[in-house]
This record gives sequence, C-alpha cells and structure tokens, in this order.
Amino acid sequence: MIHSGRVNQSQPGDDARSRAASPSMVGLFGAPLDTHNLGVSALGSAVLATVAEHDPSTRLSVFDNGYGTGTDRRTIGDHEIEWSRFGVRHSKRLWRDDTLVTSLAKGLVRLPGTTHRAVRSCDAVFDVSGGDSFSDIYGLERFSAIALHKAFALSQRRPLVLLPQTYGPFTSPRVRRVAAALVRRASIAYARDEWSFERLQDLLGTDFDPDRHRLAVDLAFALPRSEHELDPELTTWIGAGHPVAGLNVNGMLFNDADSAGRFGLAGDHRELCEQLVRRLVERGASVLLVPHNTSPAGLEQSDAGAGEALAAMVADLGDAVRVAPTVRDASSVKGLIGRLDWFTGARMHATIAGLSTGVPTAAMAYSPKAAGVFASAGRADHVVELRNTPNTDAIEALVASFDARDEGRAALQARAAELRVEAQAPVLAGLGLAMRAS
Repeated sequence: MIHSGRVNQSQPGDDARSRAASPSMVGLFGAPLDTHNLGVSALGSAVLATVAEHDPSTRLSVFDNGYGTGTDRRTIGDHEIEWSRFGVRHSKRLWRDDTLVTSLAKGLVRLPGTTHRAVRSCDAVFDVSGGDSFSDIYGLERFSAIALHKAFALSQRRPLVLLPQTYGPFTSPRVRRVAAALVRRASIAYARDEWSFERLQDLLGTDFDPDRHRLAVDLAFALPRSEHELDPELTTWIGAGHPVAGLNVNGMLFNDADSAGRFGLAGDHRELCEQLVRRLVERGASVLLVPHNTSPAGLEQSDAGAGEALAAMVADLGDAVRVAPTVRDASSVKGLIGRLDWFTGARMHATIAGLSTGVPTAAMAYSPKAAGVFASAGRADHVVELRNTPNTDAIEALVASFDARDEGRAALQARAAELRVEAQAPVLAGLGLAMRAS
C-alpha cells in the first residue's frame, strides 16, 4: 500500500540528508484521477498501481484539478492505494494558493505555500501531460497549464520525468521553442509510440540524447483491470452465449453536428455509428455501448449521452443493444471491456483497454495518434482512418475486423502481457531516479 504523501514543511535549502532516511517521495502532474476523461485517469491509475506493485514504500503526491489538499484512496486492480492530493488549477483566482501561477510565483520569491512545499519535498516529479496535451492545437490556455506543470518542477530543481506522451504538434514557433526548452531540461523524456518518438527527436534536434530521450508504450497498457464494480445483470447479458461487440461512442464526435468539418472526417459520425451497430447485429452480435468519458449527458464530451442517443436511434433492435452503466473508474471499465468478444471506438484509451486485455480491437481513428499505439500491439491493420475513409468503406473495414476476431487473438494476448511490462518500465526508471535523489 502506498502511504499518504507527506508534505515537507521545511524551507528550501534544508539538508537533504534528513529526507534520505525516509521513503522516496514522488509527485505526479498531468494525470489527475478527478477527471471525467477516463483516458487521463487510466494514466494516473497506471502510475499509482505500478508504484504500489514494485515499491510500496514510496510516498506519492498527485497534483490534480481540485481545490485545496487532502488524502484520497482507491482500489486499483488488487491494490488499495492511498495518496496525498494537491489542487493545482490553471485559474485567474490569483489570491488562492492552489492557483498554479500563484504557487509558482511564491516559490520563485521564496514565499512558499502548501503546493510549493509539496513539490519541493519530492525526490522526482513525474509528468504525463494528459497523454497528448503537450501541444498548442488545443489552445494556448491548455498548453500554458501543461507547460507550467513542468516549469514548476524545474524551478524547484526537482528531477523531471516526462512519462510516455506525445510531443506536439506545435503550430506556433514560439510555443515550440518553449516546449523544446522544457524537454531539454527534463531528466528523462519518453515518447509513447514511434510517431511521437520521431517528433521528440525533431523537437530536440542536435540536443537529442538516446540515453535520456526514449521510446516507450502508452502507460495505460499497465493499468490493472478490475471487476469489482460490474453490474451482475449486465454480466449475465454478456455471458448469454452470443458474441458481444463493444463500441465506445465518442461524445466529442457524436454530439457535435459539425464534427466532420471540425476534425476533417470523411463522413457523418452519427450515421457511421448507427449503421455499424445495425450491421453488427445483422452478423449475430449483441452490441454494448461503453462510455469512456463520464461527463453528464448534455455536455459535448459526454459518451454516456451519446450512447443513450445512439441506443434511441436503434431502439427497434431491442435488447440486442445496451448502454453500459457510467462508472468513473478506468480500471473497472477496462475489466468490462475485457469481457467482450470484440471492441472498437474513437477514444484511443478505450481501445487500449481492449488491446491490453487481449480483446481483438479496431480503432476508429480521427487523428494520427492511434496508428502508433496499434502498431505497437501488432494491430496496425485494424486502424480505420476516419479522415480519409468514407462511411461505407469504414463500416466494411470494421465489420471485417469483427468477423476476423478470432484470428490472431492468442498473439494479441501474448503481446498484451509484454506491453504491460514495457509500460511499467518508464515508471520504474523514474522511481530509480527518485531513490538516487533521496
């Protein structure tokens, strides 16, 4: 069990030998567990579970989107894990100590607050950037928050470990220079697939160092599966003898009437999802719609709302189509997906839950990030690129993937076990760095 993180109340410059007698302290930015996006939560949960499995004496502090400080506890896989949490918000409420800019400024002028002392007490700081948010394509405000996390750790001279993530794309030359400067100062930086690794190399140019800048796989492959929150009646439905296909309906694509124009899709996403469900049922499958973003129905990001809307569109199919209950626990959703016969979706971390449990999985890709992840699992030929594939062709490719679900299943299951070990390696390297620094 990971004990609650301990905030060092001493001032900067205290003798490090007093900390050396204590267990290592590790901080985590960019993977909060208080988000509706289960892909981001999966990254944080994977880090916590890996630490608990390999070095349970390590104390861990998670910097999240909440307010104030506290202690959280959660069951992740077989581990009951407890950690200290610190709200660090990108906010205009500059009078609050949990506002990111305020905390950073206080540290720089030697007026440390609670968050500053928490960062200062860490032997190393891990940073995940939400997996793919170290970029300015989501806007400058989001990039600023992600960049300030890294600047915070570096300003306190803490070893910064950039866990597997993407780097860019960057549309602004100035933002690109800022990003490159931060990465150069990191102790270690991991890219989560070949595509990301090439962009990391390009970002660093002649400063690229293969000893510090490394290729890895997505952290979510290390997330344990859990079945402690599975609905018994749904479990009975899944085990009724029919093949069950899972579909993650991405609310961001489904709920936005202009998603085709916004994301450059070759077809209407609502129509694609409806026709895919109908074709799968024609093939003798039952279809389970699995939310992976738990935002309330009515919000654009809500997968649950999108799933309910899709279920209403195919209501004539009766009990052959169901919407899974919304569960705000990535480990439990992974356990549910792991029970299915085949899976697809447009949220990448939903599909990683399928791949990493050995379930034959296809990607409905709306960005380049899925290709590298599926290649690492030996499933590159099961990526359906929605930006240049008309709906008719996309549906045929997905149905073909479903029909071929038993081909290569054993190889995928063996590869999933290897990927779990590979996904843990960056966390273990960071723990080693923290131990040496303590």
